[in-house]
Amino acid sequence: MEAAREHGHDVTPFNRGLTNSSLFPGLRRLRGERARDASLLAGEAFDMVVDAAG
Repeated sequence: MEAAREHGHDVTPFNRGLTNSSLFPGLRRLRGERARDASLLAGEAFDMVVDAAG
């Protein structure tokens, strides 16, 4: 994420926010679980999505 920000990209993490929630201060964050909270992404526009789930 930091490399993307250094290149001028906006980054919005979407995760549960349970681990290392203090990483990357200053980012807009969306908290939720992919399986049940995808509606939180409605109306959003992203140029790219990275799903880092195992």
